[in-house]
Amino acid sequence: MPHFLFCVKDTNGRSLHGVIEAENKAEVKRRVRYDDYYLVSANLCRKEEVFARRVAFQTLTMFTHRMMSMIEAGIPILVVMKILWRQTEDKTIQIVVSHMKFHLEEGGQMSSAMDAFPNIFPPVYRSLVRVGEMSGALVQILRKLADYLEYEIFPVLDQINSMLLSWTDLKK
Repeated sequence: MPHFLFCVKDTNGRSLHGVIEAENKAEVKRRVRYDDYYLVSANLCRKEEVFARRVAFQTLTMFTHRMMSMIEAGIPILVVMKILWRQTEDKTIQIVVSHMKFHLEEGGQMSSAMDAFPNIFPPVYRSLVRVGEMSGALVQILRKLADYLEYEIFPVLDQINSMLLSWTDLKK
């Protein structure tokens, strides 16, 4: 089935972006017309161009923190996806979350929806989320992932950036 990149506006005029699998534009319009969203555009796209996107490391860390906090507060995952979709400013994360939301609405698992975005969610991340879903320990897994991303990976990236900056200063 073809994929469409779409843009909707809410009642405040804010644009939200997403991706959906649909037969045609009419089906896209039918499926995204809820909660007072108005379809602005729906363009046929190649699956590879959508699912090959990347995000900044800080964006993934923030996404993980927000998702963990809301699930821990007892908010159902579908509602969490809708909230994350509306709250995020990053267009790529909006597209990812919209895909995850539609996948969950069709009865899929969150980890299998993440599998579509291997450049955003590393294999270990997706595997741990899958384990969390199966074991009922999703909140604990997301907390560990968020901590790992923030306290283990982030300092290493800072060190690498510092080394690169000092190396470029030496070249001058």
